[in-house]
Amino acid sequence: SLVLAVLELLQYLAKNAPDMNSARDDEFLQSYYQLYPTREQKSEEVDAIRPILAKAFEKEVHETTNKIVWTKSFGGRWMAPSEVVILSHDFLVHPFKLSQRELICNLLVSQNVPIVNVPSRLNYFFKMFTFKEFCTCFFSKIVSINPTMRDTVALFMLQQLQILSDKYTWFQAMLTSTAFIPTEPKGCLVKVDYLVDSSVADVAKLFTTQEGRFPAACYMKNRQVVAALHSLGMAHKRLRDEDVLERAHSISRLDVETGKSRSNFLVKYLLEYHFKDSRSTYSSSKTTGKLSESDKDLAVSLSNIAFLPIMKSPHPMITCWKDSDAVFMKSVDLFPSVYDKLVFTSHFILDKAVPNDLFKLLTFMRSPTLEYILEHLRTVALWWKNREKGLQNEKKVLKFLDDSTQEIYSHLSLMVLGISDASNSRLKENEEVFAKISFILKDVAFIWEESDFYDINHVYFDEAYKCPPYLVTLDRDKLTSSTSLLLKELGVNDRISHENVLLTLQAIDADYKEAPLPEDILDFTIYCSRRLHKSKKLSNLFLPDVDCIMRSKDRLMYSDQQIQALFTKQEYFKSLEVMKSSKRQYRLHPRISFDTAQGLGIRDPLQALLSKYSDNSVFSGVGYGQHENLCDRLSNILRNYHADGSIFKEFIQNADDAGATVVKFLISWKHFGQSHLVTKEMAAWQGPALYAYNDKTFSESDLRNICKIAGQTKLTDHTKIGRFGVGFCATYHLTDVPSFVSKNWLQIFDPHLKYLGERVQPTKPGVLIDFVKENTGLKEYYSDQIAPYEGIFGCSIVNPPPDGFDGTLFRFPFRRPGMISEICNETFTKGNIESLKRSLKESASTLLLFLQNVNSIELLEKSDKNAPSCLFKLERSGETTNPFKKSFCLPAGKDFSHPPTSQIEKIATVSLPGGKEKSTLWIVSSALGRKKSLEHVLNCGTEDGLIPFTEVAVKVRRKESSLIAQCTKGGLSCFLPLPFGCSLEFHVNGFFDVTKDRRLLKRSVWNEVLISDSLVLAVLELLQYLAKNAPDMNSARDDEFLQSYYQLYPTREQKSEEVDAIR
Repeated sequence: SLVLAVLELLQYLAKNAPDMNSARDDEFLQSYYQLYPTREQKSEEVDAIRPILAKAFEKEVHETTNKIVWTKSFGGRWMAPSEVVILSHDFLVHPFKLSQRELICNLLVSQNVPIVNVPSRLNYFFKMFTFKEFCTCFFSKIVSINPTMRDTVALFMLQQLQILSDKYTWFQAMLTSTAFIPTEPKGCLVKVDYLVDSSVADVAKLFTTQEGRFPAACYMKNRQVVAALHSLGMAHKRLRDEDVLERAHSISRLDVETGKSRSNFLVKYLLEYHFKDSRSTYSSSKTTGKLSESDKDLAVSLSNIAFLPIMKSPHPMITCWKDSDAVFMKSVDLFPSVYDKLVFTSHFILDKAVPNDLFKLLTFMRSPTLEYILEHLRTVALWWKNREKGLQNEKKVLKFLDDSTQEIYSHLSLMVLGISDASNSRLKENEEVFAKISFILKDVAFIWEESDFYDINHVYFDEAYKCPPYLVTLDRDKLTSSTSLLLKELGVNDRISHENVLLTLQAIDADYKEAPLPEDILDFTIYCSRRLHKSKKLSNLFLPDVDCIMRSKDRLMYSDQQIQALFTKQEYFKSLEVMKSSKRQYRLHPRISFDTAQGLGIRDPLQALLSKYSDNSVFSGVGYGQHENLCDRLSNILRNYHADGSIFKEFIQNADDAGATVVKFLISWKHFGQSHLVTKEMAAWQGPALYAYNDKTFSESDLRNICKIAGQTKLTDHTKIGRFGVGFCATYHLTDVPSFVSKNWLQIFDPHLKYLGERVQPTKPGVLIDFVKENTGLKEYYSDQIAPYEGIFGCSIVNPPPDGFDGTLFRFPFRRPGMISEICNETFTKGNIESLKRSLKESASTLLLFLQNVNSIELLEKSDKNAPSCLFKLERSGETTNPFKKSFCLPAGKDFSHPPTSQIEKIATVSLPGGKEKSTLWIVSSALGRKKSLEHVLNCGTEDGLIPFTEVAVKVRRKESSLIAQCTKGGLSCFLPLPFGCSLEFHVNGFFDVTKDRRLLKRSVWNEVLISDSLVLAVLELLQYLAKNAPDMNSARDDEFLQSYYQLYPTREQKSEEVDAIR
């Protein structure tokens, strides 16, 4: 009862309290709170009331709803004791002082936290408000707190960070997770780890004040506060990786100058704070330390951000420089600046201002390939040829080109020769490379000297005479020894040869036609005439006439003043027919002496008169010119190719290219008569031979192309698989006198020029006979010569149909022991013919798999007397017996829009005699590339005959209506099987870049993009096709299907130790 009375008293006083927001509230509250019956007793008198009352009051006060406590919160109000809190003991000890407690109370009041300020003896009546609760409240309401009050509290916390962190384990984590630090210039609140120390220049230069990353000024005045911010994560030496990446991304959004400045600062920062221990120059492979895993990841990410400035053209008139509207690019798309002079027309280059130390840390395009540099040199030379007027007078441009070309030549020599002082033995190893250089730079003047590019055929090392562009002498002082050796191998000679003098005079005639020669060119032609002195048999010689106009030698006459006077005065000479020739005669230029003219075979008028009565005029047309020995050429080609089953494959691929569907081979041991032959020397080739037949006839272009060497006729035809091989030249492994019959033509080749007599000559080493038209003569005089073709696969020359033979039949009589050949030393007996037969049989299972047209291959053998017997036969069909036709044909031109497709091929093999037919089913899936390989073809591959096409095939078996894969060791084909396989569970075919002998897969960009693009699509198509033809997967058979199905996935794991370039 007494407790209730006390509570009523307090309630009544509270209701009648004065205005508590005035100065009188302290006086009221001081006396008011003295009425609370506490346990504390001031006097020593015995009091029986207080202990009982205090105890009961303490209990009741926590439950009462009487509003008997004053709080300044909510604008000031009376509240029940259970609704308010008081600051806990946390605030009464170090580091808190009275001023901080008052500040905290005022802050809590401003946020309407019901905090009360009562005498300490009353504390136990109220709930305590701890420091953690305060921090939670403070940080959760940080946005609404008065900035001055907020900053005062925050600065106090940061100053006392060490003490408070030691006392409260949760404190530091709460600070780092809360955005409570205001930034310049707008005062936005951010987390500490978002801040950047504005006093650290290396870091601060990467940001601007407007970006809101610098703390407000008041936070940077106190060292303790700054140290606390550092410990909580404010960047002062090393930024967070995400901030580094964000800074890199920001560069491309800035204006050019600001962006370059930030890029420069960022690179310096990276080298100082992230990559300091791994700095090295680009020319060094050694570093002083290793990158952390974090910095490795950072380097990878930075390599794919466009933040590095690209190098711009050093002169506005160098318009061949590859440029872009973009100022900044990714390092992966840039060449380091050390390669600027080697690729500036084709690739972007890093600005020279970027330190070299960065090259080893980020991913840049590495050393340019031979093809890059050659195409670059070609582009520069063509640009200069079509340059703007006046450009040749720009000294800076000329100096740049001079430096660039010397660096290109030097780099090429090191790439090709490998060492600065190359040996002749090393040169022989690089014949293919020199051939590639010559091919890419053909028809381009690419030798720079002084102020122009010149044709290599007009450039020399030690010529004393100079007459650009027809005769140019290189400055040896500018050339390294390896560069000189490289140019020499490419065709630069010490002195101009007679042949080149002749060609140079022809070039001058073509350039000036009927126009008079300038003085310097005239002087040069006189010099050339002296160099050719005593070369009477030169044809196509051009020299200047008396009017300085170039004329053909056969229209020039020597005529000095004395002779000219004779012809002018005497009517007898003027009336002669020779002076009235249908070809007008011109007087030779008088500066060419009589001895020189006589040595060159130029007539004087008296000799011309005498020749009128001669049956053998000096103008009767003597052949002149260089030609390569054909036997040597063929021998060099065959040196890199083997006399094995690849010979059969050459015929099969040629037949497939021609559109043939049937191919047959016959090994005949029969000997034919030797009486009625074209020449008696042909008797050596009337014995055993290999015949090759296909059911397509030769076209007129085929007749022309078969005479060309090394397969050049198919290079750019996408649909011709024979673009890789040596084609018809492979036959010279077997014979020196190959021949063929097609339509009405019989053609016999004789590279040695010794078997067909006078009918052949170096420029035409063979005979082509229309055997339908000349049938009577052939039967009458050369019956033994045509007998070997009679009756072979339906061929008849003796009694031909009007249109000739409907097909093509080759005959290759074997070179036998004892025969001497300049082409090949290999001879053939029954022993090594057996090896040829075995090599064809061993590849039989996949021989037809990827061909475009050929569906049947047969091998027969015939003894001297018996009829031919079949050794084995291959046939391809659909799953039924219907004629087979590829559902996916190679596209012509640039039509690469075909979707992936699959079809079933049935290949039947019969080995005779007595063998049974063995059939296998295959799924063949084909695809054209859509990404990198297609881009490669459209950009630079069409001239190479490339097409982004691949196929994959897997052997399958039918199980009811489903197909189950039968995984086998994978083979590799370039339409025909290659002599190496792969470790996949299926066979692969594609337009791969293989060596000329088809024995190696090149490590080339084309192969990589073809495999990673087109081949992936083909594999996906195969898996999709199998999935569509899967059995009921809810039955017990699904395990059998899936086991083989998942083996087809091309994983990285390789079971065998064989080198596999595909997987």
